[in-house]
Amino acid sequence: MLLWQLSFGFYIPLKEEAENATRDMRSTYPGSKFGAFSIIGEKMKIWKIESEEQFYDVIINCKKERLIAILDNKKKYYGEKIYLPKKNGYRIVYHINKKNDLYKIQKKLLENFLSNIMISDCACGFVEGTNYFDYMKPHTDFYKKNYYLRLDLENFFGNVSKDDVKQSLGYYVSKEVENRDEVLDKLIEILTYDNEIAQGAITSPIVSNIVFRNLDIRIQKYCFKHDIEYTRYADDLLFSGHRDVLHKKSFCKNIERIVGSKGFRINYSKTKRSRCYISLNGFVIDDSIRLSRKKMEEINRIIFFLSNKRNLKKIKEGNVTELNLHIKEEKKVDCDRFNGKYELINYLNGYRAFLISVVCNTENSKHIKKIQKIIARIEYIVKLISY
Repeated sequence: MLLWQLSFGFYIPLKEEAENATRDMRSTYPGSKFGAFSIIGEKMKIWKIESEEQFYDVIINCKKERLIAILDNKKKYYGEKIYLPKKNGYRIVYHINKKNDLYKIQKKLLENFLSNIMISDCACGFVEGTNYFDYMKPHTDFYKKNYYLRLDLENFFGNVSKDDVKQSLGYYVSKEVENRDEVLDKLIEILTYDNEIAQGAITSPIVSNIVFRNLDIRIQKYCFKHDIEYTRYADDLLFSGHRDVLHKKSFCKNIERIVGSKGFRINYSKTKRSRCYISLNGFVIDDSIRLSRKKMEEINRIIFFLSNKRNLKKIKEGNVTELNLHIKEEKKVDCDRFNGKYELINYLNGYRAFLISVVCNTENSKHIKKIQKIIARIEYIVKLISY
């Protein structure tokens, strides 16, 4: 079984132990071409590429000649850029068809290799088995953590360059691999586009976490010295502690220096400092996690509107005009919120699922009771308008 060293909450592979583990595996499975791996249950977990044959035949399940042809025509597989507007410009996202060959190779690479590489335990975004609540939960000790700080990283995926990926993944391609440089180059070419990881590629989230791992370690070590809690959800860095050092410029400058060593930049326009509690994306964090009033505004407006039997009847008949007008007046917007009854039903079912996840991840009994009442009300409304 592969051994790992625990350091400040991070799993760091020890070269000597990893090599010993690999030798043990090879003695157990003589003649194995699979290289460095661990066995979890009955499933083999490859975390290091040990041969050219393993890379092509086992990990990506694609012949070398076919891969070269695909990579020579990457533009075809990534398709057109999608420009998504945001406050300060736009975000470029690629829509990769799930049926194309590049997507299938990326999916194999993710499942058979990338997902087995250890990342920091403070990374909560794009990690199987974790969610936004795991990002917030470590910061719920109200009596000790009176200071909160949220930092945002600018252009997160765009700052993960081809060189960053190569440097981070180089360790996971054994020096004994025949044509090692070529294998490593092909690995990097699968994962990048236009010299960076592409937003929209299935592999980009896990690659960003692997690249950021060393920075996470450095940030957590720095925070450990000051008794500060640190978690990260993609490009959002959250800190909490009982000392005012969190609200001093020097703290941000030190974090900026750490992330800047890899070319990342802090978007100071999104920096948030607070005392006793912090509100993030519709959640309030203090001694527990609860939904903010603002997060509940729209659903409460819709429930209030549908409490009227006349309005409920119109929705049941498929007329959402008055509901859209009601929302427009309250939110002071011009566009319609719903295009029809079934879009409203999908919205209500989605919000119900979201509220259930909140109930499962909060310990505030009063808040849970309030949410359960809203869930029951949503279920009642959906039942009435669905038939």
